[in-house]
Amino acid sequence: MCGIYGLVVDNAVGFGPKDVVETLSSVLDKLVYESTSRGSHSAGVAAVTKDFKASMLKKPIPGRNFVDDVGYKEWKKEFVSEKTRIVIGHTRAQTKGTFKNNFNNHPIHSGFIIGVHNGIISNDEMLWRQAGDPLRRKGEVDSEVIFHLIDHFAREEKYNISEAIYKASSRLMGSFACAMFHLKKPKYLWLFQRGNSIYVYSTQHMGFKVFASEERFIKEALESVGMGLIADRLTKVSYGSGLRIDANSGKMKKITLNRRVATGLI
Repeated sequence: MCGIYGLVVDNAVGFGPKDVVETLSSVLDKLVYESTSRGSHSAGVAAVTKDFKASMLKKPIPGRNFVDDVGYKEWKKEFVSEKTRIVIGHTRAQTKGTFKNNFNNHPIHSGFIIGVHNGIISNDEMLWRQAGDPLRRKGEVDSEVIFHLIDHFAREEKYNISEAIYKASSRLMGSFACAMFHLKKPKYLWLFQRGNSIYVYSTQHMGFKVFASEERFIKEALESVGMGLIADRLTKVSYGSGLRIDANSGKMKKITLNRRVATGLI
């Protein structure tokens, strides 16, 4: 069991740049810390900014230690700011692939995609053999094949990312809850799940959204900045579906996954 979490910042209406930075930083810290209960082998974050800069940082240490790490604090100075657009993060409970190899830890960068995954993919070895491009594999973790497939299909579908996610989902056996962004379309966050929970909360007038594997992590993160959780602003991503969240407007669009798993070649 792993934890995924993150932020989407749209217009940040109602408070100035300094407050944006302090609020986002505190919320993110709390999400990392609380998500450690779902996995303590590693922690990592990735972000993309309004001026299209992207970066990720991950370390084989528990999230509760990661928030005090000097490297993480330095990373936040550039990527948690008034320019922040999307942040995704992960705390890992090791299954396949040792956490000592940082390529197995999340976020995972594959092609134009940076993503995080909670769950277990049982047919990843078969999918890598079918893909015909084993040299692109960087680690041993099962999660990597998800983002490899989406990147593959996105190129095939002329960067229709939602369609690429749909096609990839038809190949995946197992459970997953994922968050990702695509470097060619960095204003969007995609969340999707088939068997693992994702909750999304909209602060509305504060201009940002929070997502996490558990509702209580969002509640704790909001309380850390003096905010309460209002029930009708909370969305649970339904089984076999997902959301595309526009970081410019804050609008959410539902996407559909293929619930039937194909066994043929890619």
